[in-house]
Amino acid sequence: MFTTKQEVITNIEKNKALLKQIKYKKTQKFSKPLLDMLNKFHIILQNEDKNVQEIISKYNQWYKQLEINIQIDRIKVYEKMQEMK
Repeated sequence: MFTTKQEVITNIEKNKALLKQIKYKKTQKFSKPLLDMLNKFHIILQNEDKNVQEIISKYNQWYKQLEINIQIDRIKVYEKMQEMK
């Protein structure tokens, strides 16, 4: 998984960019909670007072537990299906 603060921030920014492209309301229902959580992790990581390793560990656990990359792929497929309607 991710081991450095920069790796986590890069991953967060990449996923946020993908989720912000979602334009259909039905799909946003699924993407909004993920986007909110990514924003929270991003803000926490930018705060220098926090224990970075602990935050990275929590991010890895959250990322793995929710299979974020699979969920984002599903959201992208659902978005494509909305376009075809």
